[in-house]
Amino acid sequence: MALAICHSIIRKHCGYLFLQSEVNIGTTFTIYLHASAQSTQSTCATEKDIVKSEYKATIMVMDDESMIRNMAKRMLERGGHKVVLAENGQEAIELYNEYFESGRSIDITFWI
Repeated sequence: MALAICHSIIRKHCGYLFLQSEVNIGTTFTIYLHASAQSTQSTCATEKDIVKSEYKATIMVMDDESMIRNMAKRMLERGGHKVVLAENGQEAIELYNEYFESGRSIDITFWI
C-alpha cells in the first residue's frame, strides 16, 4: 500500500519514480520532484518521457488487493518488465514453482 501512496503523490506533483534492482544486492527507488512550484514544465510527463531500464526483469507482485496489484503492474510494465501477479502467499508459491519447473525464472518478488 505504501508504494501505491508514494506513486500517487509523486504523479500528482509531476515527479518521476525510478526503480533499479540488482540480484543479491538490493533495490533502489529514486524519486525526482521539482524543487519549485514555479516549474518551467506546464504539464506532467507523459508515458513516452519515462526512461526504461536496460534490464528487463520478471517481477512477481503479491498483494491481496487487486487495485494495488494492478497499479504496481502498470508501473513496472512501463519500465519494460514482465509482471506476474499473485493474490496471496499460496498462489505466489504455486506460480513461482510453475515458473521454476518450466525453466523460466522470477527475478524479483515484491510483496506489498
